[in-house]
Amino acid sequence: MLLNHKKKKKTTILDCFFFFQYDILDYNLKEGDKMGNKVVIVDDDVKVVILLEKILKNIGFEVFSAGDGDKAFELVKQEKPDLLISDMLIPGIHGIELSKMIKQDPDLQKIIIVLMTSVYSKLEYTSKDMNSMADKFVEKPIDVKEMISLISTLKDWS
Repeated sequence: MLLNHKKKKKTTILDCFFFFQYDILDYNLKEGDKMGNKVVIVDDDVKVVILLEKILKNIGFEVFSAGDGDKAFELVKQEKPDLLISDMLIPGIHGIELSKMIKQDPDLQKIIIVLMTSVYSKLEYTSKDMNSMADKFVEKPIDVKEMISLISTLKDWS
């Protein structure tokens, strides 16, 4: 007789996309802990953008999004967000190049940059190794609880 042993699974983007009604996406900070910051999300996968928009709006961010690096850079220059969350492999300007452009611009260099990737997930990488100037890296599929925790520390990143 074979037993069906299930491993504990990370909460992934797809899990959450199809189950918005579950409490992980209804995660709300207490009123005094809300961020009140601007964020730009960059990904060519609409499901990822929708998920992150929902999470970030729930914790008090004003959210803007773009599907490629060129539009993202224009949006960043226009909105001057506090946080940029970008996939690394996006059409137009690559996520690594986008982060370099932002960090080299005196008007934008204080923006906190989180790069998401599934392609480089097997590598040990840091912003120094990738020479990207990103502040944080997140592997896909995204663990939603970890992403919320990471974003919630924003006010401590200065």
